[in-house]
Order: sequence, then C-alpha cells, then structure tokens
Amino acid sequence: MPKVQLKSALSSLREPGDIADDLIAQLGGSEIPRLVTVFSSLPCDNAALNRAIRERLPEDTRIIGATTAGEIDRDGYHRKTVQMCSLSGDFEVGVGLGRGLSKDAMGAGLVAVAHACRELGIMPTDLDPRSNVGVVIDDGSQNKKEELLLGMMERNQSMTLVGGGAMAQGIEQCRKAALDFTAWLGSTPDFVPLFTPELDIVVWTVRSATASEASQKAKDFFDRAAQHDIHLALASFPQAMVEPCGAIGEWDTSHVTCLRSCLMKPEHLTWLPQIIERLEQARVVAGVSGMHSQELMRK
Repeated sequence: MPKVQLKSALSSLREPGDIADDLIAQLGGSEIPRLVTVFSSLPCDNAALNRAIRERLPEDTRIIGATTAGEIDRDGYHRKTVQMCSLSGDFEVGVGLGRGLSKDAMGAGLVAVAHACRELGIMPTDLDPRSNVGVVIDDGSQNKKEELLLGMMERNQSMTLVGGGAMAQGIEQCRKAALDFTAWLGSTPDFVPLFTPELDIVVWTVRSATASEASQKAKDFFDRAAQHDIHLALASFPQAMVEPCGAIGEWDTSHVTCLRSCLMKPEHLTWLPQIIERLEQARVVAGVSGMHSQELMRK
C-alpha cells in the first residue's frame, strides 16, 4: 500500500552550517526524503543556509521554503527559528516557479503549474485531484493572491491547491465583504459571479447573448461605476473558466472581459452597503431593473 511519512524539526541555532546539521540530525531515519520544506524567521544568511541544507541532502531531494514571521508546529508558535519538514514515500515532486506577480499574477500562476507538470511528465489538463495536489508558496501582495490561484487553475479547475502566503489582519472581514458582495451580484438579473471567493477578490461577468457582447458590457459598466466613484478592474478570462457559470449564450471569442473587485480592507465590510447602492445606481442607469441594494441588505 502506498505511504507517505512526514517528519519535522526545529532549530534556534545561529550559524547556517550548525542549523543544517541540527535539523537533519533531528529528522534522522534511513529513508531518503522526496520533498523538504524550510521556513525561517531567524535573522541569518538565508542564502548560506539554503546552500548548507542542499549540500547535506541527497541530490534527488527537492527543497522549497520561504522566510516567515514565525513558524507553527504541533508544539505551538515559534519565532527566530528555522523549521524543516521532510516528506518521504510513494510520490513524485514537480517544482514550478512563477515570476512577476505584481505585473501578471495570473500568468505567473499559469507558468508555475506548467513547469511543475513538465517535471512530472504530465499535462496540466490531466492533473487528477485524487492523486495530485499543488502546494503554493507566494510572496505577492494580498490583492494578487486570487489572481495567482486563478492562473494556476486556468487549465484544470479541479486541481487541489493548499498553502499560500502571509495574510493581512482582518482577513475574516474582507472575506465576509467579498461573500456579501457576491450574494448581491447573484441577486441581480445581469451579473453572474464566476466563483465563490476564497479571500477578498470577486470576479463576475455580464449575462449576454455572446462573449463579445459580455466584454463590451463589462467595459461599459466599468466606466459607469467610475462615474459613481466606484473604481473596479477589468480582467480577461478564457472560455473554460467562464462557461460553467452559464452567463453567456454563444462563444464567438475564446476569452471574455470580466469585472473584478478586491475588497482588501476590513473597512470594506462597513462600506459595502454604500458600495452596492452606488453600483446599483450605475446598473439601473443602463435600464436594467432588479433588486435594489437596500432591499437586499434588509433580507
């Protein structure tokens, strides 16, 4: 029967070579790890630490990691430490790196998955959630996180992803604002959310007869919303990601321009009724009737 073994170690030593020796000694065992993760909140020469760990591990062992604000293990929360975890057993590892998150987070996610799949010898479309899982470590700003995940899932929406980067305080309020905003969008006759937000980003399309018409309507509404001092964003999504929501009748183009809003501040939850009211005014200007924001908020 296939098996996976996980071990972890923690060190508070100061010299890179000593840290590497300490961590690997704690892990022990005769099995060669297929994957090692290293997380450090210790103020030290991280490049030297990486080299020291690489020199002490088998060539086939893959290593990933990041600096952190603190490490968490079964014993609690630690600071100014280095944590190492090793995974050994019956599995394979592919590592992909996406760059330029601040400029093109979706593109970075797409590239990262493509590189990892290439190492595994599999196409992204063939990833199976029953046997494949993606571990995500990002250093992008919070308003880029879901764009990164959307890019990673562009070729396969069934992919299972875990991990992520640091979260800002108040993320619970941000996600609630995103969920409430998504509920309003779904209550209108012309807006259709693409997915339930995991964090603070909401993406939606405009119900239309064709994809090109939906793109134009999104651009028009983007301008109308700005006239009401609500500044949204536009993003292009492929047919595979938008078609499941059932908002577009005919796909005369392969991509469609959608609307995006990032509710990245806890205060957005307090401001949400006013935001919805202004967007509803912008929507009604186009001659579309529907449930008004005040009615929705009362319900």
